[in-house]
Amino acid sequence: MHEISAAHGVLEAMMEEAGRHGLSRVVSARVTVNAVDGLSPENVAYWVGVLGEGTCVQGAVVEVYPAAGPGEDCPPPGTVRLDELRGVPRDDVEYDRPR
Repeated sequence: MHEISAAHGVLEAMMEEAGRHGLSRVVSARVTVNAVDGLSPENVAYWVGVLGEGTCVQGAVVEVYPAAGPGEDCPPPGTVRLDELRGVPRDDVEYDRPR
């Protein structure tokens, strides 16, 4: 169940970022999730695919990484950090979000 909740957060972050940059479709994303212990990154990515059907995220390759642990590079507990997003703008030219 935690994976579905995390997937909602990932999907929301991806769609917000896509909207900010005028992307019609997300091609790929790499995200860091700071959630409960035992979270399966593979299951989160799977649920992003399921929940993203019919959205600009449909078909995107999503890589999910668990947060390394406490530290300055770790997002706050229960949050998602979008590390990289690639997509296709409305004019069909590929976009790479700078890191």
